[in-house]
Amino acid sequence: MSVVVSVVVSVAGLSIRTVPIYDYYRAANRDDAHALAVLPGGPIGGQDAGADVLALKNLDPRVVMGRLLAIILDVEWSPRLYESQYIVPAGPQPQGPDIPEDSPWLEGPWAEDLGVFFRDAFADVDDARLPEICERWLTIEEFRDGYSAEWAREVAEEFVALARRARDADQSLYCWMCL
Repeated sequence: MSVVVSVVVSVAGLSIRTVPIYDYYRAANRDDAHALAVLPGGPIGGQDAGADVLALKNLDPRVVMGRLLAIILDVEWSPRLYESQYIVPAGPQPQGPDIPEDSPWLEGPWAEDLGVFFRDAFADVDDARLPEICERWLTIEEFRDGYSAEWAREVAEEFVALARRARDADQSLYCWMCL
């Protein structure tokens, strides 16, 4: 089961409702992460070559996983809880209303380096706390339609394991996103 959050995008003058997809993966450096992010279908396309990817589909890093991070850290959630940096598209993110309609910043896909703080907070979580953490996570607004404790625990355990594999291999965690 996944959280379904849709967005409306405009394509050729038509408004289309779509669901963003978020895949989390680890890589040794930004060049390797970029190479996986630009594969057809994103890093999932690199699994045959050994890429370590967790397809969480609708669980975005800033809000849904960010709220889980805040619960782990026992702090109030904020969209600025952690620092990240986009690696795809390349170059600085444009600001303001004058972004060209064909900009990859509008169409995606995108990939961001979630940073060491994010990775290590998940990697360091005490497994004994996961049931309580997941119980609190299930109360966030984004899960208002109801999800099981079993589902939340499975997602959290898989994400914690990915973060630990990344830390143990001295790698970073990345999130690939597309519409």
